Amino acid sequence: MKYNNKKMAMILLLVLPFFASFNAFSQSESESKTSSTALESMKPEIVDLSTELRLLEEKLLYPDAEQISIYLSFNTQEQFIIDNLKIKLDGEVIAAGQYESRQVNALNKGGIQRVFLGNITPGDHTLVAFFTGVDGYNKPYKRAASLDFNKGSTAKAIELKVSYSTQSLQPIFEVVER
Repeated sequence: MKYNNKKMAMILLLVLPFFASFNAFSQSESESKTSSTALESMKPEIVDLSTELRLLEEKLLYPDAEQISIYLSFNTQEQFIIDNLKIKLDGEVIAAGQYESRQVNALNKGGIQRVFLGNITPGDHTLVAFFTGVDGYNKPYKRAASLDFNKGSTAKAIELKVSYSTQSLQPIFEVVER
């Protein structure tokens, strides 16, 4: 079921206050049970509307012509443990963060993290990612990886890929367009 932006906004403006105040109008216990049952039966519809609203909001905030998504993936066989990540786009810091052990564990198990979602203008851009952490021997490790790319009229996805080379016995840091 597709909605245009105005229809979705009208539906949400009309439906959400109704659900928020629905129980306030119950007079007796039997009416309360009836309304509770009605709410439970409408729950899947509410979840669907909420999902559609989130997707619509993302589409409005980040149109395809300007959207860029940056993801972080790991395959280091635990030979690199990330502590900090900083990302610069055209010389401006757009994302920075410190990683907790549970996040590092999730990444090492094959998890992929979206570290940035935003808008950029079409044209040529430079992305630089700075990785800080420790290697398999618990020694401090700092590396940077960069990518020059052209943002066209469609959404752009970029992966910050950290892997491990069994030949050089060192982590490899790549920035790849997807």
